[in-house]
Amino acid sequence: MSTLSRKEILQESFLEGQRTGNLNILLTNAMAQQVGMSASDYECYTLLKERGALTAGELARACGISTGGLTGLVDRLDKLNIVERIADPNDRRKVVVIEAKIAKLSGPMRQGFIALTKLYTDKELALLLAHSKRVNDVMQDCLQQLAQKNS
Repeated sequence: MSTLSRKEILQESFLEGQRTGNLNILLTNAMAQQVGMSASDYECYTLLKERGALTAGELARACGISTGGLTGLVDRLDKLNIVERIADPNDRRKVVVIEAKIAKLSGPMRQGFIALTKLYTDKELALLLAHSKRVNDVMQDCLQQLAQKNS
């Protein structure tokens, strides 16, 4: 049982959330450098990995950049053999991810997370998953609000 008050737990949770965000940025930069990418390029790659094939316009909106800026980004990722433009029968602008080169980098982290999950019961994991989804929803809402202010 925790000896911390609710206020202290919430304060520490907020600080740990900030730490998670900072570590994510540092890890993104380090992983991107390993394969010759910028952090921004790597973040767009992860969006493609998460969402699947996207048009240039969809990816530009998701990354918060212009379609012109996206063309250069996709060219850089294509040159590194990380993505390729494919001919989709419905939309020839689709971009598809090739994961082989990047997957090696995330292996140690994936193994660490797998080991971490063994510390929790299924019920605790379900609670952590629900919390993570809610945190991501809050962050997505904040991103949308910022995008609206910038447009």
